[in-house]
Amino acid sequence: MRVWAKAVITLGIGAGLMSQGCGSGTVIIAMVSPSISQVSPQVVTAGTPSVTVTVQGTNFQTQSSLTVNGTAVPTTVVNSTTIAAKISGDALAKPVVNQLQVKNTNGAASNQVSLTVTTAPQSGDSLSISTTNLPSAQAGTGYNSTLSASGGTPGYTWSVASGSLPAGLTLSSAGVISGTPTASGTSSFSLSVSDSSSPAQSQTVTFSIVVLPVIPTLSIGSGSLPAAQVGASYANALSVTGGTPGYTWSIASGSLPAGLTLSSAGVISGTPTASGSSTFTVSVTDAGSPAQIASAQESVTVKAAGLIISSGALAAGKTGGQYSATLSASGGTP
Repeated sequence: MRVWAKAVITLGIGAGLMSQGCGSGTVIIAMVSPSISQVSPQVVTAGTPSVTVTVQGTNFQTQSSLTVNGTAVPTTVVNSTTIAAKISGDALAKPVVNQLQVKNTNGAASNQVSLTVTTAPQSGDSLSISTTNLPSAQAGTGYNSTLSASGGTPGYTWSVASGSLPAGLTLSSAGVISGTPTASGTSSFSLSVSDSSSPAQSQTVTFSIVVLPVIPTLSIGSGSLPAAQVGASYANALSVTGGTPGYTWSIASGSLPAGLTLSSAGVISGTPTASGSSTFTVSVTDAGSPAQIASAQESVTVKAAGLIISSGALAAGKTGGQYSATLSASGGTP
């Protein structure tokens, strides 16, 4: 009986290796830490009932959570680089500097970023919209951006005053623009915010969102690789379409024929040292964020060296005398 076994070992940050085989094998999984690069808004007025913050960074997982001073809050993971989380209660009740941190389910935690709660504005402070511009979007990719306002009386309500958001996006009354754009182009519109004073103050500002075209799916070009020959120089470039240019190639499993290597630019080259056929899987990663990855199985057949007669000049014979000489050949199939 053949037994299949797998052991899983989780290493610390920075380690990464994977191997798996028949009979026994080991999978080593890297613990990759999330990282926060930007939080919006970064300043909130004390007494605000709740606020939805948008956190941007890298290595967010589907079950990642945002913590405020170590306590997890309701979190929505938009993608591996964007998180939206709702903060309410004591964290916003009085002036304080809260520490935000993203934690993944594997225990890895990000750097800490501050969310400052400031003193509530005095009556009579003018309401203003703090957001000055909105980030671009990508057709077919989830989008999330939170608007911010200051002054007036906290408890803001947002609405679209004129124009329209890009198709697929909506604005919540809490000031969150979210959804998945369905078409590329530029949309201009005016957004209005009202505070909770009586009578209410309001402010309107015109914004625009640029929706970039859909990025084509990354795909490795089809077609068989040309055969190689023992002792003969070989070079062949793999092809890829779609994705974001800036591709990096690697061998995902299996191995190339002895004497051949694959460069990160996708070129298989070298001089084969033995005949036979090798099957292997290549992987390519594009320069997008998040990156697309594609894999394909390939094979290269190495033919034996060409048949040649390797005998040198034959020795002279003598009339009437016995003669013997051996011819020799190389290459081909013995």
